Amino acid sequence: MKNRSQKYLLISAVISILIFIFCGKIPTKSEGNSGSLEIRCLVLQSQLAKTARTEVTAYDSLIVEISASDMPTLRTSHKIAMGEPLCEATVPAVPSGTGRAVKIYTINKMGLVIHTDSISSRVMKIEPTVVTSISAVLVPAAGSIYIQIGNVPSGVDSIFASFVSVDSTWATHANRTSPKVSFSIDRIPHKTKGTLSIAGVSSSGDTLYFTSQEMVFSAIVSSSIPIYFQTLPGEISMQISMRDPGITVVSGSMGNASPADTESGELLITEIMYNANNSEYIEVYNPQSSAVLFDTLIIDIDGAYRIITDLQIGAKGYHLFGRMAFPWLGDAADSTGIDLASLGNWITLRKKDMKVIDQVIFTGGSNTLQWPNVAGDKSIILLQPAYDVKSNNFGRNWITASTVIEGNSALYGTPGEE
Repeated sequence: MKNRSQKYLLISAVISILIFIFCGKIPTKSEGNSGSLEIRCLVLQSQLAKTARTEVTAYDSLIVEISASDMPTLRTSHKIAMGEPLCEATVPAVPSGTGRAVKIYTINKMGLVIHTDSISSRVMKIEPTVVTSISAVLVPAAGSIYIQIGNVPSGVDSIFASFVSVDSTWATHANRTSPKVSFSIDRIPHKTKGTLSIAGVSSSGDTLYFTSQEMVFSAIVSSSIPIYFQTLPGEISMQISMRDPGITVVSGSMGNASPADTESGELLITEIMYNANNSEYIEVYNPQSSAVLFDTLIIDIDGAYRIITDLQIGAKGYHLFGRMAFPWLGDAADSTGIDLASLGNWITLRKKDMKVIDQVIFTGGSNTLQWPNVAGDKSIILLQPAYDVKSNNFGRNWITASTVIEGNSALYGTPGEE
């Protein structure tokens, strides 16, 4: 009898251990009709928290809501590390049954939803004492419109921007402190249809420049919408680029420079040393499997042209355009007298017929457009996964150089190197 009791105890212990291993915990008598959810999420990063306005776009909690007609709504919150692409959470004691609607999303400290489930409706069956697994992809629920305008005349005191939908308005403005003005409109929900308006206003309140464009804001899909218009006393040209995920960049000019309709991509701008006075340079890359030859190449910096003749760049090769001839740049370099600005420039590579090969509009110094804030004589470098004419338009695809240039220990960069 004693041996039989010990046998039963041993069997019970083994069963309990197996339940613990496979279900995460030993159910109590009251939990016999409950199951558990094990959530694994891939969070698509908008990287908006890299901007100066982290309180708007940062997230710190994963929320799981479970509801059904025969149970009260169960809501759990799980702290997660922002920026980590993978997160996990376990929800215990979920009432078993069918028709359990599960919502998964992230929020920031203010309770605003930052990511939502890519599956709009998720209905499940919860089995008693069983751990049910969910794999979810969370996509940005909201994003930002980044606005950068060049050649703003001195008569403009402020730039006002708004995005207006049927039931909501997002608005902001920036003062003109230099000919280049940049700012952002934040927290726009995915798939919001509305009208983007931008106006340049004088100190007396007169509207000197104005444009508007209907659009559907996407926090996920990438697209480009160029718009051009004329107004007194000059022209504004603007290009809207939507970048996956969650960022829309609006580039405009109140002068001669204009954003490119198309970029042919025979060459790519891949490195910019703009904060080093006489040591400034621009690196370009030939992405093709054969050499390229230009009898005339035009480097357009904010509407000022530098003409390069008889230029040949080998397959998958780099070439440098410097302000001066630098011994450490090697043979694959030209002295062009380029003059870059610490606040940023419009850099355009053009063919002799003025068609655009590549264009990068970058913002220097402290900014909210995700461009690296360079301190000292360091270049900014395009990440290799972003080696295309669309991706190099976005500051988040660039990093600050951390490698000392061989032959010049005072400068950091990778001129002519991968």
